[in-house]
Amino acid sequence: MSKENEKKIKEELRKQLFSTQEELVLDAIEKTRNYADASFVEPLLLAHMSGSEEVKLGVDAVLNELKISDAETSLIEALDDERFLEIRERIISYLWNSGFQAVEAIASLAKIAVNGSYMEAFEALTVVEQMTEEIQEAHLLEALIELRSGISEMDKEDPRQPIAVSMLQILTDIEAQQ
Repeated sequence: MSKENEKKIKEELRKQLFSTQEELVLDAIEKTRNYADASFVEPLLLAHMSGSEEVKLGVDAVLNELKISDAETSLIEALDDERFLEIRERIISYLWNSGFQAVEAIASLAKIAVNGSYMEAFEALTVVEQMTEEIQEAHLLEALIELRSGISEMDKEDPRQPIAVSMLQILTDIEAQQ
């Protein structure tokens, strides 16, 4: 298949993801598996937000298995995008399920651990626990500051508190090793 043909197919699939006909959306999601690249992350996230339960399940299946490194950057950007706040837990889960390290997002993950929902904090911790790549010092320090500040302001009964403390311990250990 020529690059021009593939480009046209991708454009058509992205358009179909916004169709009002659910069958077209589901078909596009299924076909996206064969053509997925970073340019599909945002349209898939938007389809997830506005779609039926079946659409959401289809998007989950595609984004949970996305192994394209460019997609990691797109998912990380979506973490801080206000449009995707209602599905932030899912986005973190996509990062984890796809095996992405997300070391560039360590400060965002720390912020989510202290400011997000319990499940967002839990998902953020699972991503941090799997990190094996070196974290840039500036990102690590920003995350540590976020966690220390957030933990100090948290109520001791806050269910996110033990999660944030665990994340702080992991990052403190990483800092000591680097």
